[in-house]
Amino acid sequence: MNKKIAIVTHGNLATGFESALKVLIGNQPDVELTAIPAYLEDNQDWKESLRDFFGTIDEEKLNIVFTDIYGGSVNQNTFVEYNEKPMTIITGINLPILMEILLTQFETVAEFTRGLAVIVENSRNQLKISKVEETEDDFFD
Repeated sequence: MNKKIAIVTHGNLATGFESALKVLIGNQPDVELTAIPAYLEDNQDWKESLRDFFGTIDEEKLNIVFTDIYGGSVNQNTFVEYNEKPMTIITGINLPILMEILLTQFETVAEFTRGLAVIVENSRNQLKISKVEETEDDFFD
């Protein structure tokens, strides 16, 4: 099943994810990826970009919108204005979930939906502490 994906974030985080994906996995033939940075100083109308994205929603595709902060303005605008559209919104974006969804082949929307909880958990498990700097500041001990 082909995928239509938008990454919508505050600032240039969306384009950063898009750049990282191109480096790590290249262009995927079954994926239409759109990065939409919001609230940039150059007055880019991100809401217009979002309207363009949703104006070409195809019910034959898996439509996914990734946002950066649950409950944030980007997420709220997407959900409130386009809730009637056939899509999945995933918040708290990270690179592992993007890669897994872009690289996994789903036969149907139902197959994607059934596996989504596992995909989200896999991406959460990628958040690790690799090293913590120790300090001598034991003020509160």
